[in-house]
Amino acid sequence: AAGAIAKTLLREVAGVEIVAWVSSVKDVVVPEGAIDYDTVSVAEVEESMVRCPVEEVSDKMVKAIDDIKRQRESCGGTVTCVVRNCPWGLGSPVFDKLEAELAKAMMSLPATKGFEVGSGFGSTTMTGSEHNDEF
Repeated sequence: AAGAIAKTLLREVAGVEIVAWVSSVKDVVVPEGAIDYDTVSVAEVEESMVRCPVEEVSDKMVKAIDDIKRQRESCGGTVTCVVRNCPWGLGSPVFDKLEAELAKAMMSLPATKGFEVGSGFGSTTMTGSEHNDEF
């Protein structure tokens, strides 16, 4: 409930929009470019039982989950979250940065094994001039 209140407050006061969806389940992955990060909506996400806005991928995810469940197993997945219109510099400048607080919250979930922001893990293969932060 607190998260829903915070999300509503952010939207109404600051115009911040937050949309999250399942982008992979086991080996079923939403193809690169299949989701427009600038336009994907909560309504599109909510249409799917597994919260994946790409219908054909969503169907494959459901099948993968059903297959795993029949084997009395479990599997992992990935959630992608987009925050639109977030004010620059939100959070404290050193120890309580927004990214640090988000990482702390996500890594507190027992099933979470990784957390990335922006180019995330992919940035480790880039040079400094390729990986340029506007802030």
